[in-house]
Amino acid sequence: MEQSEMNQMQELVKQAREAVIHAQMNFNPEEYQKAFKALTMAKEHVNAARAHEEETPALLHASEHLMHLNETLTALQSTNSF
Repeated sequence: MEQSEMNQMQELVKQAREAVIHAQMNFNPEEYQKAFKALTMAKEHVNAARAHEEETPALLHASEHLMHLNETLTALQSTNSF
């Protein structure tokens, strides 16, 4: 994976994390939607990289981090019934 692709992947994961944190803090449908979109975009990018690249520690870490963010967002949705 090229450095620019790695940087983009890391930035998308960071944006997803920040969006999930905002959704947790604000408990409103708009923040939830932003978090969902950011998480989806990051997951698509990581999954595409995993499909075309050899599994690297960075890809594995990003994938696991997104899995935890997804679990957090799912729990947020179920507890707040958006």
